Amino acid sequence: MNKSYRLKEVINLWKQFIPLSLTDMAMAFGEPVRNYAIASLPNGGLNLASFGIAKSLANFFEAPIIMVLHASNALAQNRESSKKFLRFTLVFSLLLASIFLSLSIPNIFEFIAKKIFSLSYEVSNTTRQIIYFIFLFPFIIGWRRYFQGILIQQKKNNVVAQASIIRLVFVIAIPLLGLQLSWTGLACAIGSLMGGLLAESIYVTYYCLKHNVLEKAEKQHEEALPKTYKEIFKYYFPLGYSMMVIWGTRALLVFLLSFSIDSKKALILWPIIWGIVLVVSNGTRMVQQVYIASKSDFSSSAIKLFCASVAILFTLLLVWLIATSWGNSVLETSMGELVNYKDFIIACLGYFILFPALTTLQNILQGELIISQKTKAVGTSAIPSHILLVIIAYVLIKMNISGLTSLAIALNIGLVCEIFLLWWFSKSKNRTSILFK
Repeated sequence: MNKSYRLKEVINLWKQFIPLSLTDMAMAFGEPVRNYAIASLPNGGLNLASFGIAKSLANFFEAPIIMVLHASNALAQNRESSKKFLRFTLVFSLLLASIFLSLSIPNIFEFIAKKIFSLSYEVSNTTRQIIYFIFLFPFIIGWRRYFQGILIQQKKNNVVAQASIIRLVFVIAIPLLGLQLSWTGLACAIGSLMGGLLAESIYVTYYCLKHNVLEKAEKQHEEALPKTYKEIFKYYFPLGYSMMVIWGTRALLVFLLSFSIDSKKALILWPIIWGIVLVVSNGTRMVQQVYIASKSDFSSSAIKLFCASVAILFTLLLVWLIATSWGNSVLETSMGELVNYKDFIIACLGYFILFPALTTLQNILQGELIISQKTKAVGTSAIPSHILLVIIAYVLIKMNISGLTSLAIALNIGLVCEIFLLWWFSKSKNRTSILFK
């Protein structure tokens, strides 16, 4: 194949990837700014630890609806299926929000926080108060991802990117404004999280309603798509539980920090460290959507080169942040008054140096299995790898290894295990992978 033509293919793939990648990066990019605001205001350590725990709980209840994006994309091929899936999504998301709110009942939360996870009274009480203000997080996420899926199916990637930029503006502007007006750290954090999410959701919904996007759903493959609520539930359940395993594990890891020898420091610093990792690694996740949409339209060599370039670019970005003075300066902006821990944070980030590349490979393999109609393999791969992840983290913490180091090692080993299982499933006889010819 002509090299110039292959280069043009790679550039076209990047043009598809960038708007979608921006949506994921925007979700994580605001984390350092939010953490900086919390850390720079009174009670920074307490508020940072409490908000990190509350956000992890929110992510746990968000987990079952993360795959709404993928399902909405697929079901948008049929108007009837798409509209019923909208009702299903709203009801399911509201149910999750209600359960999340129920955790704030004093007796329930006291049992979880003190009897199970041994949180201090100050952290426990502050976390419970935060839940009152963010309990609608799962509902808004489900609502937003439904309309994002509709837009992606109709090739409106730029609209999705515009909404993400709007969210990013809110996520950054609110905590910076709060710093100037001397708001509390929690007011900055909650306003940033919920304000940005609500603004993005309203934008994508407004666009869909204004342009009558829902009525433009095509009527192809009708016989293969679920039509009843029972069929929709059966269709969505395997997608939902796989993400619940992943995000549930991440929430559990935060609580495991409370048992570590450096629990106080670990609970304060983990939101900063993990936020930085997410900013970089989340940028690679949409490679899966491009892989699924473009595998049959581009040459295998171009897709391989594109995937490799994504992995290399985001790995180099993390290396730049860790190893250069300019990169360190960027990292310092997320630390606020915790800048004295800079060397410790950077050392911990070193454990995640290959995380962007591993995340890229994970998403490519998942995309391959989805193309091959092996969606159950995606969930099957997640379960043992995340059980192993928790076991390793728990054992290392019990060995009196630093909580942050324990989590970093466990997350890397768990991801490698999941990649191996995904690769193993892709090696079955009817595979069509272009990666392992």
